[in-house]
Amino acid sequence: MNRSQQALCMFRVFYDHAKDSESMYYAWVSYLLQTPGYWTGVTGGLRYFDDQNMLKLLEDTKQLIEARCNKRHVPLEMASVQDLEQDHELFLGMKHLYERFNEIAPDSLKRISMFIRSNPQDFVVLKEE
Repeated sequence: MNRSQQALCMFRVFYDHAKDSESMYYAWVSYLLQTPGYWTGVTGGLRYFDDQNMLKLLEDTKQLIEARCNKRHVPLEMASVQDLEQDHELFLGMKHLYERFNEIAPDSLKRISMFIRSNPQDFVVLKEE
């Protein structure tokens, strides 16, 4: 894959898994943080598309998750969907962040769509027959 395709792929891995609920958003951001290559892949893709709003949201989400882990003295690897059921403060924070995600995501999709339309050679190969 070329760089444009990699950026799109990483965004879609994140977006398609995180979009359905607060718990899925939390679970996927936690998973990305536990898998450094994925975190840098998604954030690098967002930088590639110059999506500062989604980058800021992910950084804010990262801070909330890491603060919760530090407060509870648990490693990041222990983060799970059940955390939202057991920690009302975390649930409220994640609910707010997920609402922001839903506000920001349409602009992200539009931004990426415009990039694809402006750079079709990065995504498709047209062959003459």
